[in-house]
Amino acid sequence: MPVYQAWHLSTLDSFLDILHEKYKAQNAFLVPHGSFNCEDKSDIPLLMSRPNCIVTMGKFGTYKNWSV
Repeated sequence: MPVYQAWHLSTLDSFLDILHEKYKAQNAFLVPHGSFNCEDKSDIPLLMSRPNCIVTMGKFGTYKNWSV
């Protein structure tokens, strides 16, 4: 049976600091998120030609809803 390395990924610097300082985690890394510049934009399809979809991650409780 293979052994897998566990990784702790954070998008916030403050969480990463806690993992490193308080828990001495050596396998915790910062994963930046947002929009980034692309050098070559020729391979990116036009927005109108892409499928419409919504991607969501996280926990949704009763305090978060989709009311319009």
